[in-house]
Amino acid sequence: AASLGDSGSGDTDRLRSAITEGYRYVYGAQPFTDGFRTFFGSTFWLAIARRLKLIRWVMVALVVFTGLGALWAALDPTAAATLVPDVFGNALDPGATGTASQMSPGEHVQFAQELFINNFRVTLMAFVVGIAFGLPSIYLLAYNSVLLGVVGQLLIAQGEGAFFLELVAGHGPIELTAIALGVAAGFAMGWALVDPGLRSRGQALREEASYAIVIAVGTAPWLLLAAVIESFVSRVGLSALPVVVVGMSTFVIFWRLVWTRGVIPLRDLSDPSSA
Repeated sequence: AASLGDSGSGDTDRLRSAITEGYRYVYGAQPFTDGFRTFFGSTFWLAIARRLKLIRWVMVALVVFTGLGALWAALDPTAAATLVPDVFGNALDPGATGTASQMSPGEHVQFAQELFINNFRVTLMAFVVGIAFGLPSIYLLAYNSVLLGVVGQLLIAQGEGAFFLELVAGHGPIELTAIALGVAAGFAMGWALVDPGLRSRGQALREEASYAIVIAVGTAPWLLLAAVIESFVSRVGLSALPVVVVGMSTFVIFWRLVWTRGVIPLRDLSDPSSA
């Protein structure tokens, strides 16, 4: 694959240009010149901090839709079960081995790769389709959240609550966080067309798109981590407790980084007198 410094790739050059623009908007000054470390050490977190209020609302919506899905499954489990795609049908039947898979180490690696590609595709879709005034991003959030609530409630009703935790608690928190970031970025792009403020619609869209690209690229390593956890932690038959510990640890670390490398520095940049 071409690196960001590969001048022979037009797509790579355009990506670097977009990230550079995103860096300039985040910092309001200098372009992105310090490479990988600067981007993943500060630029990404500052981009999240700038849209933190919207991201919070998206995560609240995620919880609400998940609750509605669980309520639907509790009131009408037969109808709710029809929402679960056939490919996830086995999730509703723990079987004798629970989350313990029969995959070899090589198959676990391949499974992690497939999960990463799928999760990154979903996250990219969340912000790309946001150009349609943000509505498709909201639908994507609602569908995935309701599906999670339905599956969880159906398993709990079968007395398999521990299995549900073992299945999703390890990778779910950081994976859902990444999806929420994508939805927020997509909605911000769509809303820029509805209410650009004092900017032209084109300028507003370009600005929000630059943030969206920064967030999309920055979430990639975390989605990879989620895929590794799902393959090597959630699928090896561990009990619920260690799986929950892993999931909550990654979640806390992520949001700690948002606070220390995004919220606090952005606040200092906005108010130099507070530094």
